[in-house]
Amino acid sequence: MSLDKIQENTKVRVVKITTNKSVKNKLSQLSVFEGVELVCLRRAPLGGPILVCAGGREVAIGRKLASKIEVEIIA
Repeated sequence: MSLDKIQENTKVRVVKITTNKSVKNKLSQLSVFEGVELVCLRRAPLGGPILVCAGGREVAIGRKLASKIEVEIIA
């Protein structure tokens, strides 16, 4: 399941990021990388960004990029 499909207040783990190396590096600087746990805090309406908590930081990720981040729900 991709990050753009996750509902608010859902805890997930990043499984795979399908994008180029420079974008992966930028996400890594924002504490978003494979294996990290995220919590979806808010989904902006009308296709806006998704706000997640990653490593104690709030990070807004655009829907297009979020669709390239594969996650699994943590029970």
